[in-house]
Amino acid sequence: MAVLHLLSDAAKLKVLQKLMLYWDGQWYLKVVDRYGLEEAIALNRRVRTAFGRIEMRTMLQALRLGKGDARCEFVITAAE
Repeated sequence: MAVLHLLSDAAKLKVLQKLMLYWDGQWYLKVVDRYGLEEAIALNRRVRTAFGRIEMRTMLQALRLGKGDARCEFVITAAE
């Protein structure tokens, strides 16, 4: 987008967060429409489990913590 330079980094982050939330919501609603609520709930549960692993791995990489690092316990505890 040609206008992104007009936004502060904080504003860009807020826009991105909202768009990600809207994207996720639209996927869920379309799954409900196509497969029904029960299947959407089951699929959402699987996605959340998988995403939790991705989220944790990404957080550990951002913090530069490797497998077996004792400081990982802090991140895991904070996420609970």
